[in-house]
Formats: sequence, C-alpha cells, structure tokens
Amino acid sequence: MTDKKIILVISSRSPGTGVVRFLNGFIAGDNVRISLCILEESSDLELNYDGLLDEISSICISKSIPLRIRRLRSDADLVLRSMANFADLLVFEKSVLQVLALGHEFVRSSCATIAIPSDFSSITNILLITDGSSGSVQGIKQFFQIFPRLSGDLDVNLLSVSAGMGGLSSEQEIMLLDYLKQYSKNVGILKVEEPLTHKLLKPIRYDNSTIVVSTMRFLLSRYGEDEVFKPFFDNQTTLFVPAEIS
Repeated sequence: MTDKKIILVISSRSPGTGVVRFLNGFIAGDNVRISLCILEESSDLELNYDGLLDEISSICISKSIPLRIRRLRSDADLVLRSMANFADLLVFEKSVLQVLALGHEFVRSSCATIAIPSDFSSITNILLITDGSSGSVQGIKQFFQIFPRLSGDLDVNLLSVSAGMGGLSSEQEIMLLDYLKQYSKNVGILKVEEPLTHKLLKPIRYDNSTIVVSTMRFLLSRYGEDEVFKPFFDNQTTLFVPAEIS
C-alpha cells in the first residue's frame, strides 16, 4: 500500500476494536496518511475516547503514518461524503451504519469502502463477486491494487454470476483468473446462474474471517430479495466496496 489517504470512522455505536485491529494488521506502506473521524452524537458528550485514541496513535507512530483526528458533531454524513471524495479508502465498523445512512449514499462514491465487524480479528480468505460488468471487474482490480500484499497464500474464490446472456465469457474468466494468480497461489472459481439459491452457493466459504469484495450496486440490488446474500451484510463478515468509476 503506497500513497493512500485513508479515513477511519468510529462512534459510540462502534467500540473501535475492529478498526484498531484492521489498522494494526492491514494498513502500512509508504506515504500513507490517516484521518480519524469521531462521530459525536449528543449522547456522546461525556464519553472518553482517550484510551482508544492513544492506541490508534501508538500504532500510527510505530508505522510512521501521519494521523489527523477530527470530531464530527453535525452534518456528519455531508462532511464524510465530502472527505471521501478526496480519499482512497474509508474504513468503519458496521455498527456505524446505525448512526449514518452510508449504504445507499456511497453507491456512487469515488472512495473505496471497507465495513468490518466490531469483533474483527483476521482475514483468511477472500470472496470476489462479479456479474460480468466492467464495474465489478474494475472493483476486483481496485481491491488488489489497494491491498497488493493481503492475499499471498490466502484462499481467493471468485463467484461469477450470470443472468441470461450476461456474465463473463469463458475467455474473460480465463483472463481474470490469470490476473488473480499474480496475487495468490490459491484461486478457485464458482460459476452460477441467477436466480441464486443457498444450494448453488453452498460450495462458497464465508465466515468472520472472510472479506467479500463486490460493488454495492450489485449487492444492494439483491439484498432483501435474495436471502442468500443476507450473511454478507451481517456483523460477522468484512465487506469491501470499491469506488464506482463512471
């Protein structure tokens, strides 16, 4: 990871442990800068973030990462959207969504987003989802460009979803798999056709050590319609949503 501006978000709804572990384990590199945003609701006024801030500051000092702390008390949604336009990565715990309506607002964000569970500890496998669109393929590339060292010996599974004549062609799948093999030795693919069912996705592994990579547009279009996608939104799975480039 080089030359990246990263926004970390915490609030009273998120204990911050997941953000701290992600920062400690997966954010490093040359010319990385971090802005830590603390969302302060009216009920937060007496909360003490000192211990958490000390921990985050210590990690940044040990990694030689400049840290800027910003407290957001009003119009937090607008401020974060504006900041995200000039950042490369936004990281928050999923419980922050109880405070901010980020899900739909960031569908067209120019900033990649990671939503992590509060009890996040590690990543052992990566699940990539593509519907064959240029946006979903670009999103997969964007993930590995941001985290080129994240894969290594981790299992990387590609879920290729097609509907009718849509989806990746056989030639495109070969080229995408070849691209992924430069990042991991363990790459697999599962090709399925819509409508998706639990039975079709049974071979796919995802748990609290999985990071799911897909466009928010694709996931939101199915959330609430396909029960099989609900686990991707629960508080046990890490979700990477790439910036959508128009």
